Amino acid sequence: MKTKLADKILHQLIDSYERRADPQARRISVKLAKADFPEYYNEEDASVKRDTNTSLKEWASQNWVALEWVRHEKDNLLKEVTLQIEAIDAIYAYLKRSPKTILQSQLTDLITRYRARLRAESPFRPVLDERLAQLANGKSSQPFDINKRLDNEDLLKALVGLDWLESDELERKFSARVLGDSKRLIELKSSLKRLVIKAYPEWEGLEDKAFWSAMQIVANPSHIYVHGRLRFCLQGVEVDTAIFSPDLGLPIEAISQMDIVALEARYLLTIENRTSFYDYVKAFPHDGLILYLGGFPNHARRQFLKRLVEFAPTKPFYHWGDLDYGGLQILAHLRREVQPQIIPLQMDLETLERHAGETLDSPSRANLARLLKNDLLRDMVGVIEKMLANNIKRIEQENLAPVSPSAS
Repeated sequence: MKTKLADKILHQLIDSYERRADPQARRISVKLAKADFPEYYNEEDASVKRDTNTSLKEWASQNWVALEWVRHEKDNLLKEVTLQIEAIDAIYAYLKRSPKTILQSQLTDLITRYRARLRAESPFRPVLDERLAQLANGKSSQPFDINKRLDNEDLLKALVGLDWLESDELERKFSARVLGDSKRLIELKSSLKRLVIKAYPEWEGLEDKAFWSAMQIVANPSHIYVHGRLRFCLQGVEVDTAIFSPDLGLPIEAISQMDIVALEARYLLTIENRTSFYDYVKAFPHDGLILYLGGFPNHARRQFLKRLVEFAPTKPFYHWGDLDYGGLQILAHLRREVQPQIIPLQMDLETLERHAGETLDSPSRANLARLLKNDLLRDMVGVIEKMLANNIKRIEQENLAPVSPSAS
């Protein structure tokens, strides 16, 4: 007789067998405690207990399991079920379950196959190598699950897709192109993020929007908003951004097609948040070339900034963002990807001393502490140490009045 609870007990026995620390261990058992199997003790419906007992007694007669009954309750109330290891193959066949070793071997082959599809210099190769080593040692290879082949393969497809991305792509288009389903990536994001962070540990703690933007996955089509004196040619037409107030939204597709003609602003300034961007251009119109980042700079924004720096390499370049883990990560990312000499604006000790911030919590403390080891933020060590010492999590730039670097 096939019963749900009896099968559950068999599965638990197999789980314990596969997880045993000592490969030579012979006693694998499950105790039928009321807290673990409340349905077995249902006094209003004794059929579950009766049918479970019938199935287990049948398997005991086939030497699959050994049964221990509660004293004076033989054939009525089970205390413990013990696996007969000699019958392990028959139990696997009955449960239509593959042995753990076979599933591990299948996952190893799958990871190896997709590893070969990564770029030769891919930072994801060592991440997959670590998972292969875990499998070889019989350990868990999270976020992969040996029992979820479809999820494993889709996760690897997505990782390879990210590895070969050369420009920003809409989330649903990426999902449809790589996974054949425009919504599938949503289901995999958490596991995929865990893999990516192994390759980019400095991104741990970033909010999801910033994280996926860094990976060139964007939710919606976006523009690059600029204010100031920049002239460029696009498809034979010269455009002067200075005539647009308060800003001009440049389609991302236009960035690779434009030819910069002149940059007459005294400095470049990137601003993390929208409100602060508009506050700044209102307070200091045409003082510099001001770009709204919208958080973590995606590929298109980084490419645009690189082109501006290449055109005017001696132009002072500032960044103004939230004084918190995310804002400091943005500064480090800009320095790594665009220009190492970017100057922080209102992200200093004086700002910390003049403004109250949110109280630091444990996760934020750990994130901030990691930044002390970031070579791109050596000039910010004093600020970070002050934040840690004073339990300051964040000073949002929206709480600060705009200050022009020209005034200093």
